[in-house]
Formats: sequence, structure tokens, C-alpha cells
Amino acid sequence: MFYINKETPLSDALLHKLINQFQTTELPKLKRWGDYYNGIQKILNKSYSDPTKECNHIITNMCKTIVDTYAGYICGKPITYTSNSDISDVQNVINYNDSSAEDYEWLSNSLIYSVGYELYWIDAFSQVRYSQISPLCGFPIYDNSLDQELLYFVRWYKEDCFNDNDNYFVEVYDKFSIKVYKSIGLNGAFTLIEEKAHYFKDVPVSVFWLNTQEQNIFNSIISLQDAYNDLQSGEIDSFNAWVDSYLVLTNCDAGEDDLRIMKENRTILLPESSTATFLTKNVSDTQISNMLENIRKNIYKITACPDMSDETFLAQSGEAIKWKLTGFENSASGIVAKMTKAIQKRIELICNILNLKATDAIWRDIDIQFTRNLPTNNTELISLVQNLQGIVSSETLLSLLPFIKDPATETEKLNQEKQANIALYGFGLDTETTDEETDAQ
Repeated sequence: MFYINKETPLSDALLHKLINQFQTTELPKLKRWGDYYNGIQKILNKSYSDPTKECNHIITNMCKTIVDTYAGYICGKPITYTSNSDISDVQNVINYNDSSAEDYEWLSNSLIYSVGYELYWIDAFSQVRYSQISPLCGFPIYDNSLDQELLYFVRWYKEDCFNDNDNYFVEVYDKFSIKVYKSIGLNGAFTLIEEKAHYFKDVPVSVFWLNTQEQNIFNSIISLQDAYNDLQSGEIDSFNAWVDSYLVLTNCDAGEDDLRIMKENRTILLPESSTATFLTKNVSDTQISNMLENIRKNIYKITACPDMSDETFLAQSGEAIKWKLTGFENSASGIVAKMTKAIQKRIELICNILNLKATDAIWRDIDIQFTRNLPTNNTELISLVQNLQGIVSSETLLSLLPFIKDPATETEKLNQEKQANIALYGFGLDTETTDEETDAQ
């Protein structure tokens, strides 16, 4: 994180200094994490001094497995929003932005890079839009007081990725405006080319930090990941070396032509008292398998991530699986708490724009609900919902059902259906007055 005094203006010199510091201290770490997730790992640098020796680079990418497991568990099912107030305008913005995909990418970025950024803007149709910004090309700047207020967000991108020029655009967002600079290289002089208001009443970015230590989800097991790749690749090297083992001929004179003929005919003719044996290396497959298994178990244990490919794990009942997921759930709950805070900021920024359109949107009234992506016993949930009728609101009860994506809309549909049934079966009181009643009046 970068902190400055709230009263300190973000001058061109300070902006240069922060970008250079980011590229020097933060970017190498972030790129390394991104590489490990994408399978570009240390084992790829493995080599032997003998170029003829078999050299495998086998990768079992557990870093990616851990990230995808957490992301699927937390955001595999759409996040739902409920409120006692009418939040249809907010829900429309969320639906317009295909938030299920955005949420999954946001969480994945945070798991990989320890932080995720969501940037907001108004499109050509006056709709609130948001999308993810790569942590490799942007950073937030905070106030150095205890409040740690977000003061600025900085992002940059090349003018044209298909040309060889080194022109960059650098955007600086604050509470009121967006400043766009142009430079030749990020170290070049900044030229202000545009400044415009954004109307979000705050820095139009929501920052999702995975934890206060600024560590990603798999940083603690990178050394184990490397060890697993080394052992696995070494075992394949040893096996291939055994396949290509040396033939040892004793008490036998054989020239190059003799050896060539033996190899072609796959036959060896030996004089009396001569022997032929293979020179091999003794490899303990059991020992290597045990070491690989121990490393694998430690990786899942340290990250509190279950091995979803374990047949014994998947063969258990739903309740048994829940008990085994206690550590995973505890870790996921901490991540959800951080993400909920970031989504609350999203809704606040959305409401700031909606209120400009004379919409009375109160972001604090909206409840954000995550549904864990695990097999559920719908019969038990439906029974629970039925037992709570009259105690809990219908919208809240509907939010408990995993197949209900929009409880507010479903509640409205249910009320409309009830009104239609009343009208259909004549249970209403708005019937026409009879002639006799009219005469009596």
C-alpha cells in the first residue's frame, strides 16, 4: 500500500516516484504470483550440464487449483441482495454489468495478487458500469492517518499495443475528477491531456484486499509447489534414464558396426564366457510416491483447501463433508468478510449516481448474501423455510433457497400471482353493485 499525507498534493514528481516504487518493489512480486498461477514456475528453469541427459519440466499446478477451488466455493453461485426497501434500480445496475462474472474475476484477482480493483464509470447510455483492473497496472493511494481514506487510484496502459511506440496513458482518479496524462514510457514527462468530472462523489474504485499482510492465497506453499515439481520431474528423468540405460558387455570385443547390427536386429551373439548386462540406477518408487503424497497433503493443509479430486472425500455424505470443510469454511468466511466490504463500496458508488437521477437508493439497507457452492439438501432447506413462515419476511426466506437468484423480484412475482388468483376466483370485494342494492340506496 502507498500512503501520503492528506494535505500533500499529488504532483507529477510524486506520481513518478510512486509509479517507480511500484515497479521496483511490488510489480516483481505480483508478476511472480501471476506466473505461478498460470503455470510458469521455477521447474521450467531446470537444466543439466549434460545436454544429452533427459530433463523433464513436469508441473502439477496446485497454485491454480487452490485459487479456483476458493473462487468456485465462494462465488460459484451468484451473490444475492436483499433489503426492506425497493432496490430494483440497484439490482438492475448489477444485472446490467453481469456481476456474477465480475465477482468471480474480482475474487480470483484478489486470491492471486492479494488485491483486486473494480473501476466504475458512466457509459454512453448513462448507465453505471464497472470492470476489473489488473493489479499489474494500477495501485491505490491512501491517507496516512488512522482512517486510511482512499485518496487516489492510479492506472496506466499503452496507447497502442500493436505498435512499437512506448506511449502510455496514465489516469489518476480522485473524489471529483479524472486526470489523464500522456507520457513516452512511464518514466517520461507527464503531459496533462484531459481532466473531467465523474460525479461518483468518491474515488470511483472499490479495493478488495485479501488480508492485511498483503499476501496471496498460495504464497505460503510456493516452496512446496517447487519441491513437488522437482520430485515429479526427477522421477520421470530417472525412469527415462532407466529406459535408456547403458548396455555393459564384458569379455567381448565389439566394434561400432557390431553394435549397430545388434541394435538393428535386437539380438546379441556373445562368445563363451562373455556377459551382457544393463547399468541401471536403483530407484525407490515407493519412497518417491510417499514424498509426493506428503507434500500434496501439506499444501492442502497449509492453505486449508480441500482436495476435491480425492475420491474418499467426495464419497462422503453432505453432513460429513461439511464437518471436513471446517478449516476451509473458516478461511472462506474471512475472505467473504473482506469481499463484502468491497461490494458495499460498489453499492455505495452505484447509489451515489442513482440518487442524482432522483432515485432514493440507500446502500446501507442492502444485505449482501453469499451462497457456498456445495451440494445442498433442498428438502431440508424448503422445510426450514416453511417452518419460518410468519416469523421471517418472505424475501429473506426466499434468499435462503439457492435456486432463487433475485429474492426481491421473486417476492414481487409471488404477490402478483396472489392478486391474479384473487381476481380470478372472485375473492375480491370490488364486485358491481346489484340493481336491488342500487334501488335500496
